[in-house]
Amino acid sequence: MWARRGKHGKMFFGDFRQESDYGDIIIANESENLTYCHYPSTKKVYIYKGLTVTIGSFLDIDFFLYLKEEMEDVKIEYGKDKITGKDIVFLTYREPSRYKSKCKCGVITFDLESKLPIRWKGWDNPDFKGEPWLELTLIKYNPEVSEDTFKFDIPDGAEVIYDK
Repeated sequence: MWARRGKHGKMFFGDFRQESDYGDIIIANESENLTYCHYPSTKKVYIYKGLTVTIGSFLDIDFFLYLKEEMEDVKIEYGKDKITGKDIVFLTYREPSRYKSKCKCGVITFDLESKLPIRWKGWDNPDFKGEPWLELTLIKYNPEVSEDTFKFDIPDGAEVIYDK
């Protein structure tokens, strides 16, 4: 997953790309004001007007405070990261029932110095049961990213479906 801050304020991303292990690709391109969803298994490409994939303030320094205020059953634990050796904060939460996202609960690891998330696990149930629905194991900030990362070319033979 790659994301770049948009031109229209700090709360939303302008460009976004996500690739799954099974080949699905989602690209939101701010300059085109389009979102592309490509599903190779069905040979379909959905094109949506606008940036339908926005993660909100996920990478902002205020994300920790937002979660602390907005989520339910928030638990905070301090520790040392086994990978980096840095001081970290684990924030465990349950999503309020008024939210309609697939991620119902999660554990986010924040770097204590930068206050930014470095890992995230989310479950599609409120009880942290089974395999996580979402697992981000490495979050890097400000890496060099090619402009082509947020471009999409429709594959030959794909059925294109425009959503209005």
